[in-house]
Amino acid sequence: MTNKDDNVVRALIKGTENHKIQWMSVSAVNFKQLREAGEIVEDAYGYWDNKSRRIIIYKVSSFVINPYDGEEVEKVNIYLGFTKGNSYKPDFTISDSDLDNSSLMWTLYKLVKRNESGADLIINDIIKEFGDPDDDLPF
Repeated sequence: MTNKDDNVVRALIKGTENHKIQWMSVSAVNFKQLREAGEIVEDAYGYWDNKSRRIIIYKVSSFVINPYDGEEVEKVNIYLGFTKGNSYKPDFTISDSDLDNSSLMWTLYKLVKRNESGADLIINDIIKEFGDPDDDLPF
């Protein structure tokens, strides 16, 4: 049986790939609603549907002490926050560490970032202009 959290991330990946979900950059002013004490939100992207649901994906860094050697290390996680209404403060969150397959969250984050920045259009133009249709490259 698959994890429901994994399934929702897979659904968001599919919706993003099919351009049914359009993500927008979240203003840094709203980052304070997404973080806990000691965390740094690097960037965030949101999707708002016409049912007053808000989905926000964001990357968080924090510094923790390694209990084995006492060194400070950076910990990075991707969170998916769900809320209703106008608030950016999530009612519920899923972290990459909550998933059976944590790489799904990182895949979604990278896809959202590429789509929102327009990088896919640039990449597609480069492939169209310089690529060889006979290449059997894995991309």
